[in-house]
This record gives sequence, structure tokens and C-alpha cells, in this order.
Amino acid sequence: MSFSLARLSPKILLLRSLVLLVQRGKR
Repeated sequence: MSFSLARLSPKILLLRSLVLLVQRGKR
């Protein structure tokens, strides 16, 4: 489980950054 989380963490961070950027652009 820890391995999958470590592998997904970077992708989640990227997705989060993209979401934040989209929210900023929409606002």
C-alpha cells in the first residue's frame, strides 16, 4: 500500500496544482 501511495503522491500533487490554477483562472 505504501508503495502505491508513494507512486501516486507526485501525480496527486500535480493534479492539485492544476486544479488550483484552474480555480484561479476561472475566478
